Amino acid sequence: GKPRRWVVERTNSWHNRFRAILIRWERKAENYLASLYLASSIIVFNFFNR
Repeated sequence: GKPRRWVVERTNSWHNRFRAILIRWERKAENYLASLYLASSIIVFNFFNR
C-alpha cells in the first residue's frame, strides 16, 4: 500500500549510490545479482551501525 512506498523509494535511492548496480555492466545475471547482494549487505550494515 501507500504507507510503505517511502520505504521502497528510500531503498532504491540507497541502491543508486552503487555504480556497479546502477548500470548493469556484467554479462551474467549471477554476477549482477552478486553485486546487488553485496550492495544490499553494505546498506543493511550501515543502517544498523548508525
